[in-house]
Amino acid sequence: MKYIYIIGFSLIYSIVLNIVYFKKNHLQTRETKYYSILLVVNLLGLIGESLCSVVGFSFPENAPISHIFTKAFMSFLTAFTIIMTLYIYSLCLGDKEKVFNLIRKFSFGFLVASVIIIFALPIKTARGFATGAACDYVYNVGTILITLSIIATLINFKKVDTKKVIPFYVFTLFNILIVFIQRLNPEVTLTTSMETLVLFIMYFTIENPDLKMVAEVTRARNLSEQTSNEKSNFLSVVTMDIKDKLDKVDKISDNIASMTKSKNILFEVSELRNIVNESRNNIKQTIDISSLDSKYIKDIKNKYNVRLLLDSLYLSNKDRAHKGVDFRYILSDGMPEYLFGDSMKVKQILNSVIDNAIKYTDKGFIEFRASSIIKYDVCRLILIVEDSGSGIDILKHNEIMTNHDEMSNEDIDNIDNKIVNLSVVRKMLSLIGGTISINSEEGKGTKIQIILDQKIVPSEKTKEDRVIDRYNESLLSKKRIGVVSANEKTVKTIKNALKKNYVVDDYDVTKDLLDDLRSGSHYDLVFIDENMDKIDARSFIYKVKKEGLGCMVVVLCDELTFEGKKELLDAGFRGVVSKELSKDDVKECVNEL
Repeated sequence: MKYIYIIGFSLIYSIVLNIVYFKKNHLQTRETKYYSILLVVNLLGLIGESLCSVVGFSFPENAPISHIFTKAFMSFLTAFTIIMTLYIYSLCLGDKEKVFNLIRKFSFGFLVASVIIIFALPIKTARGFATGAACDYVYNVGTILITLSIIATLINFKKVDTKKVIPFYVFTLFNILIVFIQRLNPEVTLTTSMETLVLFIMYFTIENPDLKMVAEVTRARNLSEQTSNEKSNFLSVVTMDIKDKLDKVDKISDNIASMTKSKNILFEVSELRNIVNESRNNIKQTIDISSLDSKYIKDIKNKYNVRLLLDSLYLSNKDRAHKGVDFRYILSDGMPEYLFGDSMKVKQILNSVIDNAIKYTDKGFIEFRASSIIKYDVCRLILIVEDSGSGIDILKHNEIMTNHDEMSNEDIDNIDNKIVNLSVVRKMLSLIGGTISINSEEGKGTKIQIILDQKIVPSEKTKEDRVIDRYNESLLSKKRIGVVSANEKTVKTIKNALKKNYVVDDYDVTKDLLDDLRSGSHYDLVFIDENMDKIDARSFIYKVKKEGLGCMVVVLCDELTFEGKKELLDAGFRGVVSKELSKDDVKECVNEL
């Protein structure tokens, strides 16, 4: 009896651990499922062990009531061991669903059989401990199950996260120690207290995220993706607007040319057309993202660090610039770290362009700029090398840009050189799916722009990302319900009725729900108070139908009359219920989905 205080402390700790754990919402995974069961079984086992101690010291040895309580307690011990081994198998067989389900069914069948066997086998109870065939059976079953689980972890050690099996190894070690202790002093019963300690350790090893925090991170990530899409849409709108304006400038230029024979005016019109064509080409190459699609990109599996490549190009070339030349390097924020592409050719192309700038710039500046436009899994690299050097002769410029011949034997012989001429650069860019534009004026400098679309290497997902993905999957698998009501009691009733199998969002203002629906949010069903401020239920259903927002709506009314109900159903509502609805009323509404 003197050791019962250990059980008492463990019982208090187990109650606290259960409260702390179950107070939070959790992802419904195998891990959390079996951990939840273990917590409850351990708590029941501690209560059972406490009762066994009281009964054992209150009744004579081998009293029938002592046998019943002791055998019930041993059944809990067996259940705990079986569930712990199932937890281990869930880690080892994560990719073998059928095998795990077979083991799970066998384990629960074996548990039922073990309980029957434990109650059938003889037992001897003394003051504070028990012996007999039933006890031996429990010890032997536990030893076999633990041994099989250890073998499973060793076979699958590459698949299993080491820290997740640490509690199981602690559980095994403690069981061995307790067996030796109880051989020396049978009155010392520490098994369930040890299990409580193991569960405490497990609490810090299982994936047990705070879903409120995960939900906030998910919303932040979705907002980031939405912002990226909005940027893409903005660029598309701006591109179309600029194209339309350039088309108008073209028409005005044609009108001016048709109305005059002045050579000076015609020359200026020709210059204006050249500027328009150049601008149109720059738009097409740079900010027109309609062609920014992975299916148009050459499939190159080589992965390279684009930031490292650009940094190394600057560092290796900056000291080569002429004395007094300001060599500048600007790398825009948002550049992906890794891309798929031919890094050797990209490096050779940029080296050649930078070398050309260094060679023909004795004073002033050289500026190397790198920026990107990202659309889904594709990055458009915009690489600009601008200088204040001597410029490129117009004839040379035309020769570079108009030569569409394939690479000559001489070009192929020189392609392995670190530096190639701009004509070969243009041909190399064509090979890897890039484009080049050259703006140059003799004596004033040159601006060379390279556009290259490449696939982004997906980043390896962190543990938090995987948790968020599973959280999103769990949300996607549930139907979504919206509630628009200022009545807290109504909202609470709906939430309590649907909290297990549905995602329920509540709104105080109808416009907030409408804005979410318009931005792409989907609700399978919406409950709305009949007389909401500003936008009432009738106005809401009218907007939903007119804008094709695609959700069914149930209206909550103060009074239900036959005529009023018919009018609301004719207006397009899926159902009409009282504001004083019950949980059964709510479930009846959603069961029709």
